[in-house]
Amino acid sequence: MEDGLTIGGERAPGTRRSFLALGAAALSAGCQTSWPSGGDRAPTTTVECDTSGGWTQFQADAANTGVCGRRAPSMDANSTELAEVTERSGGVVADGGGRVFVVDQQDVWALDAAEASESWRRSFDSLVATTPLLLCDALVVQTSIKTCALDSATGETLWEASPGNQFADPVSDGRHAYIAAGVPTALDLRDGSTMWTHELSGVSPWGCCLADETVVVAGERDDGGALVGLDAASGERQWRTDFGNPVKTSPTDDDGTVYVPDMWGDVYAVTAATGTVEWQTAVYEQLPSGRRSPTPTVVDGTVVVPSGNARRSVGLNAASGTEEWQLKTGPTLAPALCTESGIVMGTMNEGLFLVGESGSVSDNRADTRVASQMALTDDGLFFKAYGRELSLSHLPV
Repeated sequence: MEDGLTIGGERAPGTRRSFLALGAAALSAGCQTSWPSGGDRAPTTTVECDTSGGWTQFQADAANTGVCGRRAPSMDANSTELAEVTERSGGVVADGGGRVFVVDQQDVWALDAAEASESWRRSFDSLVATTPLLLCDALVVQTSIKTCALDSATGETLWEASPGNQFADPVSDGRHAYIAAGVPTALDLRDGSTMWTHELSGVSPWGCCLADETVVVAGERDDGGALVGLDAASGERQWRTDFGNPVKTSPTDDDGTVYVPDMWGDVYAVTAATGTVEWQTAVYEQLPSGRRSPTPTVVDGTVVVPSGNARRSVGLNAASGTEEWQLKTGPTLAPALCTESGIVMGTMNEGLFLVGESGSVSDNRADTRVASQMALTDDGLFFKAYGRELSLSHLPV
């Protein structure tokens, strides 16, 4: 079976000219603000705002602002438990205005951090195990069966879409959401309409990133892993690169190069436009159960690869793949965040680290156990923390 491309639910014809004509029609149809008659979609409220300069990499800025130069949290400050949570899956995001949005099993809720009070809560009939997107006044939530845009002030539904099973965090360019579902999908964030879908052959997606004009989807095959490059505007496949081991995390892009770890300790650098492997580096010994790593973060020419379920995190030279530093962090479930004074790494057993350019630890908070993706704003660092109970915690800057 060949990879299959559909636009607006129709299979694309075989010629390039007819494909472009159909794509243009689909892009025009994507601007509609109500569902087609007879469909099973919910009523739509259009999300309108200035989305120029939107962010593309959730893992570098969980606050969703596109800013990497925020102040680091104070390791000496008193942390606050804002609320109890029951599930570590799914990260938190914050809007920079004192509101924090939390995923917890089948619930999504908003909290006023200053008052430690819940603003609204939505319950879904399916699992929410991903980190939401913030777009203007909308919170885009991905459940295991559908994608919803919620009014961030009230939690009311603005639109719904059903791109299929989804367990990987979506990425966005500020106008579209790219979803590594069973069938990778691009949605128009204004109204949830489908821009394109692409059915992969022999690859089960685990995550994706956006690299300029290419959506790079990572996944596993029956006998290994793969990256697949899809045109961000049309969904047309540009390339596919196979690996010997499964890939079960989202890749990250930096200036046209995509970085991704596999399950057995190798990290790859791949040219986003062509799929060419620039380098491959073995940084971990194989683990009996395989190695699940969070998404890498690239900062100032260094690829920061969290340990996952291994014992150490590493910094690799982005150009060559050579190891620049390593840090004994123990298991690390959260991607690293960049700040104006270093890299913040949250670990399960060794606490919070503030790491400098050479891998030196400039500060450490050993009593904090980070269990989820973190969000950093001018109000501080927000994350799910392990203690006697699982809680939403806040550490001020």
